Amino acid sequence: MILQLREHSQNIFFKLLLGFIAITFVISFGIGSFFGDRKDVLAVINSEELLLPEYQRFYSQQLQGFRNRFGPNADQLAEQLNLRQQALQQLISQYLWADEAEKSGILLTDLELQDYIKQQPYFQIDGHFDSDTYQQILKQNRLLVNEYEDELRVNLLSEKYQNSLLSGIIVSDAEVDRVYRNENEKIIVDYLYFDPEEFISQVNYEEGDLEKFYKENPKSFVQPKQFKIEYFSLTLDQFKKNADPKEREITRYYEKNIEDYTTPPEVKARHILIKTDSEMEDEERNVRRKQIEDILNQLKEGADFEELAQQHSEDFSKDNGGDLGWFKPGEMVSGFETAAFALKAGELSDIVETPFGLHIIRVDEKKERTVQSLEEAKSDIVEVLKEARAEKKLDLEYSRLEQRMKDENNLSAIAESFDTSTKQTDFFDKDSTNLELGSVDALVKQLIFQKEGDYGRLKRNPVQGYLFYKILEMKEASTKPFEQVKEKVLESVKQMKAAELASEIAQKEVDNLVKGKSLETIADSYETLEVKETSLTSTADSIEGIGRDPEFKKKVLELNESKKVGGSQYQGKVYLFALKGRELPKDEDSVLGKERIRQQLIQQLRQVFIDNEMKRIRETASIEILNPFFKEETPGT
Repeated sequence: MILQLREHSQNIFFKLLLGFIAITFVISFGIGSFFGDRKDVLAVINSEELLLPEYQRFYSQQLQGFRNRFGPNADQLAEQLNLRQQALQQLISQYLWADEAEKSGILLTDLELQDYIKQQPYFQIDGHFDSDTYQQILKQNRLLVNEYEDELRVNLLSEKYQNSLLSGIIVSDAEVDRVYRNENEKIIVDYLYFDPEEFISQVNYEEGDLEKFYKENPKSFVQPKQFKIEYFSLTLDQFKKNADPKEREITRYYEKNIEDYTTPPEVKARHILIKTDSEMEDEERNVRRKQIEDILNQLKEGADFEELAQQHSEDFSKDNGGDLGWFKPGEMVSGFETAAFALKAGELSDIVETPFGLHIIRVDEKKERTVQSLEEAKSDIVEVLKEARAEKKLDLEYSRLEQRMKDENNLSAIAESFDTSTKQTDFFDKDSTNLELGSVDALVKQLIFQKEGDYGRLKRNPVQGYLFYKILEMKEASTKPFEQVKEKVLESVKQMKAAELASEIAQKEVDNLVKGKSLETIADSYETLEVKETSLTSTADSIEGIGRDPEFKKKVLELNESKKVGGSQYQGKVYLFALKGRELPKDEDSVLGKERIRQQLIQQLRQVFIDNEMKRIRETASIEILNPFFKEETPGT
């Protein structure tokens, strides 16, 4: 049953639902324009009306979550996943859950609702619920109190009912152990690799083998489409010589970007940390404060800071005597940073409390804030401004020249107007590397969509230069003549036959391995073979010393006490192997690992159960979509 449920949990809808549609309902962000502001009924679910404004708020919250997670691509992705429809179905499900809860006698009291609202941090000031803040936030989001609380009640009642259904779900220890072993057991094997390269000297072939291979593999000997072009390029350097900035520009740039010429203060410090946290009992907190007070007293009496840090500090720096190195403002937690920068070199702080715990800080060195003068920065600023001007001019010419090339139909004359000249290439293709043009990959991707006589341009980086060209000739892709590629054919035939020979020899040795012959004995029969060790787990994608080899992995995972040896072949790589042992993580690691797996299995089962239960509820529910925008594409109605 568990395996079936887990399999169900891997379907695409389930992943999208978990990955993109959050169940939690919070204050939303305003809908945008595509629905307008009409307060009409969007749907009727078992006689309960779902109003358009409620949907608008919910959809807006989901969309904002997308934007936070996926940035500029969020709106397009939301459209592809039909987020509008998914948000509607999510709300319909909440109404159905709430209806089921009422049928089952499960209620949400006013006190439970109030407690939930009071616990939300965005309604609190200094950790306490503030009624004015509550009212203000609702008003800012164009929400009436009764609207928000009614919608929240549906959501919480839905959640409460689901939790009541799921309270009895458990996962057996046997299932946890099975999954844990499957994911974490390391299988150790000795292996031999029959490298085809080592058998090339034993390969025999005839001239007919070469011709046959050439005819059967024409795609291996294709001459890609070739091009010959006339071209010139424009670079930043060609425009920088006439791009000198004026003095007022230099001054204005310096003043606007003064922080770029400012070196912030730095502190080199050590600390001793005694950890505390917000959940710690007062008694334990007092013990730890007494501990750091004792350390501070020892330091004041002349004790060695580094020795005490090594003995008592509770963070990564302890092994280095508490050394935190150099840091600037903004690189440390607020309270720590304030205390550190207030100290002089050699000074010791009092006890400083931060979210990490209690600190004693000693500043070893300090560097004060420095500002480079305008004269000192001038040469750098001139270079920046010249480059910016030149790039702007280069981009302007790039846009102008597209039409100019077509109008004038004289690339050489256009090049001369920029004090440069055109060049002609020999024929080249996508694999050519010996051209003055440098990499031609991007250029060829353009050229294949053009024809002889066409003009074109390619925006490369400004230093390399923007390219302007005319296509002089083209040659279509063709199969290279046999004589031209004979050496390549010969090499391919040798590789193929060597792989066949390696496979043939390895297969014979598999039989010997099964009969009891050891890998070491087999290796001694060949000069180049060496027994090596590797290990893998069922979840490993790559195998140490071997790389990605799904056939090797599959065959090794099949090994057991009754089948301790085997062989594999994948993409010309041939192996023999023998089971050496199995290992599981240490006991302390396995406890944490099994608990993680238990929680994952429970979560999967809970989600599958909820999905199946909702499917059952929808089969008997009355769901009427009134808004025509959703009506045609709404599933489950």
